[in-house]
Amino acid sequence: MRDWDLLVVAGPSGVGKSHLSYPLAQHFGVAITEVDDLLHSVEALTTEAQQPMIHYWRTHPEAQDFPPEQILPIHLDVCAHCSPRLLP
Repeated sequence: MRDWDLLVVAGPSGVGKSHLSYPLAQHFGVAITEVDDLLHSVEALTTEAQQPMIHYWRTHPEAQDFPPEQILPIHLDVCAHCSPRLLP
């Protein structure tokens, strides 16, 4: 028995989200969706010209070397641009 409709497992890369979430999904008999899969789907349905922020990380490889305080606002901007394409 579960009293939730959506369980979000979040955290930085490499902390074990997938290691935890796949057995949990199997235990509860629920589907799992990784945010990266959603982002790649939205990228495949748009072009850089149409949605430059959604394609930001692919088109700005130098950004991986930015300090965390510069990366966070970019992540939030990418999420803001993805949300309307993922939510009904």
